[in-house]
Amino acid sequence: MRKLAGYAGLVVGVVAVAMAAYHLYARLATYAPDQHALLFITLAFSLVLAFLLWPRRDGSTPDRIPWMDLGLAILSLACIGYMFAKYDYVVNRFPTAHPLSATDMAVGGVAILLVLEATRRTIGASLPIVAIVFIAYALAGQWLPGWLYHRGLSFEITIDQTYFTTEGIFGVPLSVAGTYVILFIIFGTFLEKSGAGQFFMNFANAIAGGARGGPGKVAVVSSSMFGTISGSAVANVMVDGWLTIPMMKKTGFKAEAAAAIEAVASTGGQIMPPIMGAAAFVMAEFLNVPYLQVVVWAIIPALLYYVACFAAVHFQAKRHSVKAEFYRAGGMALVNKILGEAQAGQPLI
Repeated sequence: MRKLAGYAGLVVGVVAVAMAAYHLYARLATYAPDQHALLFITLAFSLVLAFLLWPRRDGSTPDRIPWMDLGLAILSLACIGYMFAKYDYVVNRFPTAHPLSATDMAVGGVAILLVLEATRRTIGASLPIVAIVFIAYALAGQWLPGWLYHRGLSFEITIDQTYFTTEGIFGVPLSVAGTYVILFIIFGTFLEKSGAGQFFMNFANAIAGGARGGPGKVAVVSSSMFGTISGSAVANVMVDGWLTIPMMKKTGFKAEAAAAIEAVASTGGQIMPPIMGAAAFVMAEFLNVPYLQVVVWAIIPALLYYVACFAAVHFQAKRHSVKAEFYRAGGMALVNKILGEAQAGQPLI
């Protein structure tokens, strides 16, 4: 992810604030925007921020936006603008019954490629590869052998279903993201920036810091608590992993064990109520139940998950004779030392 400054950082910041403000308005206003308009605008913001903030490959142009990425962001706006320009046609047409024009085909094809590329940049190549495989399967079914065979879809129908209906890109996942998930992300980020994450870390230190394998147990407790406001494994690691992993290593945990403990504990944040990962919102949408019901169902599994993590850390510490009495043995001095190394720019992990 790029670290932008100057005018580039200002522009991206304005776009991000506008995205948050629009979605707050869309959910809190008396007269909510049309669902199709909400989906189009959500995708537009997402694509623009993806191309402006994530480089084509890791390490390239970390502090500036290349012209190519700026062009891709503008092209994304053009594809979404086309949907607004033909809004009545897109909303009222019968999919696959009304043939697409050459312009429709071009816009749909480009938009699909832009979504695949934005997804690759932000979360890696795995999901785009899966999507490409399924698109290829839909197109090439008539040439496949045995049980893989099907009549196949035409290129036009594939683009129609994928971009011009609510069964493809503008389907349930994007609808849930634009309607519910983004609100919880905004709420969780607000709590994190206001110091709630540091409070959870201090509280976890007070509870488990003095036990055998204290830093590992601190990682489990703090991750479970931070999971209640983030629902993101990555955010969880970023908030406390930089401190807990070095503490675990310096008190006797092996490097791979320390990394595994933090990763597993942070991953559980996605199932920790009340703010869980995006999958919980999709579940509520598919099952047609209130989100609160999914939260209730997740309480016991989430608690059992972290009890198991805590027990695994304890047995790991006993097995490898990890130091006990963390705080009474100078734990705070170790924390201050790690913080000093971080401020000096020394590698921690």
